[in-house]
Amino acid sequence: MIIWDMEFHYFSDCKSLLEMMEDGEFVIKYKHDLETKFEEMLTWFINVKLGIITRPISPYAADNRKVDLLGLYMVVKRDGSYRNVTDNNLWVVVAKDMSYEYHDGEFMRIIYAMYLDVLFYVDAHYVWIQLVPVRLGYEVKAEVKISSYLDPVRCLLCKG
Repeated sequence: MIIWDMEFHYFSDCKSLLEMMEDGEFVIKYKHDLETKFEEMLTWFINVKLGIITRPISPYAADNRKVDLLGLYMVVKRDGSYRNVTDNNLWVVVAKDMSYEYHDGEFMRIIYAMYLDVLFYVDAHYVWIQLVPVRLGYEVKAEVKISSYLDPVRCLLCKG
């Protein structure tokens, strides 16, 4: 299966996994494999791409339960987006949907911001260069490095 063979060396590799997860039936069928690959992707993205080595992957709640980042991603995606969930005060609902208590809603918001929203901020602000040599019949893609002064924790404040 292609999921098992995926490796993360470029941001486009992250985008490929996220695009696979657009199919809800695929996510349900391969949830266990996707959980592992999703965490591997986040580990690469946060530790290597952003250079943040002090953020543990995966996070744990106060009751020592591991937070299912893939589940959190899917619940927020179902409810629209980080902004939609925040604007409509739905984080308590997200917490309940994740089998946590209502008072854990703010914790879920912070975890999403720290681990998942940074991925989408970078996706929205990345510069892609594509060269398409027609005669050679292939496409060349290159990524432009993120500015070193970008603070991914504050990305939520940067969205327009």
